[in-house]
Amino acid sequence: MCSIYVINVGANTHHSSQARSPVFNCNSFVFVSFCTERDEDNPTTYPKEMLPFTNPDRDNLLTHDDPQLE
Repeated sequence: MCSIYVINVGANTHHSSQARSPVFNCNSFVFVSFCTERDEDNPTTYPKEMLPFTNPDRDNLLTHDDPQLE
């Protein structure tokens, strides 16, 4: 029997007040990593290309720095 696992990748509705990973009409998307707290492991600021999809009213948003993703 096979197993299926569902994992949370990127900002979603839970993070909607901070950041979102948008899906466009052509079914493409922009990966925006989820927000994190300052005291978590490896927090970093969002890269420039992700900033249009973050909330400009939130200063110093941090994200999870996953070393396996580029």
